Amino acid sequence: MKKIGLIHSSNKDYAENQNYGLQFAPVWAFVLSTYIKDKGHENELYDLNVHDKEIIGEADAYFLSGINQDLSSLLDVEKYLRQIRPGVPLYIGGPIAWSFDQAGQLDQLDAFDHICIGDGELLVGQILDALESGTKLPHVIKEVRRFDLSQSRPMDAGLVRASYKSYYGAVIEVSRGCPFLCEFCDIRVMPDNNQSHNRSVEVIIAELDLYRQLGIRNIQFACDNFIGDYEWANRLVDAIIAFNSRYHYAPSFYTWLTINVANHEDLLRKMRIAGFDNLFIGVESFEGNTLLETAKLQNTKFDLIDSIIKIQSFGFVVVAGLIFGFDSDTDRSFESTLEGITKTGLLSGDASLLTALPGTPLFRRMRLSKRLREFKHDALLGGYKYVTNIKYLMAKDKLIDGYITFSKRFLDGRYQYSRISNFYRILSTTGNLVNITRPGYTDIGAFLGKAIRSPSLLAFHLKRLMPLLRPSRLYYLAKAIMLGLWMKVRHGIGFQYLIFWLFIWVNALNKYGKITPNDFNIESVPADFDFADIIPAGYLEQADEKIPQSKINAQYKATVRQLENVIRIKKAGT
Repeated sequence: MKKIGLIHSSNKDYAENQNYGLQFAPVWAFVLSTYIKDKGHENELYDLNVHDKEIIGEADAYFLSGINQDLSSLLDVEKYLRQIRPGVPLYIGGPIAWSFDQAGQLDQLDAFDHICIGDGELLVGQILDALESGTKLPHVIKEVRRFDLSQSRPMDAGLVRASYKSYYGAVIEVSRGCPFLCEFCDIRVMPDNNQSHNRSVEVIIAELDLYRQLGIRNIQFACDNFIGDYEWANRLVDAIIAFNSRYHYAPSFYTWLTINVANHEDLLRKMRIAGFDNLFIGVESFEGNTLLETAKLQNTKFDLIDSIIKIQSFGFVVVAGLIFGFDSDTDRSFESTLEGITKTGLLSGDASLLTALPGTPLFRRMRLSKRLREFKHDALLGGYKYVTNIKYLMAKDKLIDGYITFSKRFLDGRYQYSRISNFYRILSTTGNLVNITRPGYTDIGAFLGKAIRSPSLLAFHLKRLMPLLRPSRLYYLAKAIMLGLWMKVRHGIGFQYLIFWLFIWVNALNKYGKITPNDFNIESVPADFDFADIIPAGYLEQADEKIPQSKINAQYKATVRQLENVIRIKKAGT
């Protein structure tokens, strides 16, 4: 029998700024633990986001996982392990291994004994068999097959029970894959990932029952697109409703899905009854040309603003992904985004700058047109708020100035009040609201409970409130509180929306309140750039995704049609 150390160590700056000082469970470790134990071995979780690295005990091998931004943290752990456990093999896997392989940067992980690329459920068996038999494995272990997610085992309940108190809420993986074709998205390019692969409803309900027994009700449903398989999503939601009724359970769910959920009012209504609360949706842009460029056609088939309003009218909070820096963007893009946020009453919409993810058609197009630049993956929030790997068509100074102007307008108290007031108007006038008065996924009680037990976390949150303490901001906060009280009395709408809005505003104040041009490390194309290279030679021919050629052609056609318009405009302006 072998002992495996499961080490979770993410970029602390990224975790602090993106997760508001809270910790979320490393679900990859809970999943792999089941497969390790099924093979007759034991393991222990060492979460270095929660504990100091000195807790790492002896093991026959260590498994590490992470995303690109975790690189420096993972390499620090590797050096430490070499000192305290010389000779013990180190395995690195997860999204970082796949992404670096796609980018041709796998050498950045050479310090580890083995780099594992592919689904962990399949790789773990190979590794454990080799450890047990003494068989030597290659430096790069690649598994091209996809694990049949419908056959997945439940998470290790023992490991969950031993560690759940360290985390905010819980995470359950429910599916992988997405059927859409966005040019910038790396979901579609993973093998057999341009469709939904779903875990069984029974296994998900069993894991939900585990968290119910532990008293946890704030749960992330981790997936690429919850409604990628509409029939499966309906079955799962129906099962959750029945489960909640049987046990008088009142969970709140956060998940990821696409804007076309607006077409399914029956599902939206059932999701609210089941407890779905926050929905992350990739809105990206409120400008049609930009959406056409990215082949995000699902966002162009109907009015985007009306769709967001409809979704939120049922009581959901749409957490919108917004991006600047597309080739189709203009000086007007920043203003149209502010207008779109106001019209839809979006309570959450954190804008970022476009980055070309390795393996995507966008990455290929940028590489072929020589628009990629050196990119330090773990530099995000480590001295810069924005470090990207694209040379943008928009002039660097104009992009930075536009983003800073956007941020200042976004943080203004009057603007913030317009968001919450429009959101309340949507809830109270459309007649769609499924009113649930429990706190919701962003539960201030749960946040405070964590903070009270951790003096450093409490100090962290108190410090974050300081930018709010200006007369103009306090005035609009007071107006929002009065509006919230009226909505409670007049319409029975709880305070969870007001709390979430305030939470997002405070976070934005801390993130962007003192933003300056020095916070950006970005570039634009040189003055002599040939705009014809926006569509470089080989863009279609070098596509090697394992998806039907018809789907590759469809994305190419949509993207190129819009980029030809961009080329005409750019050439006319020179």
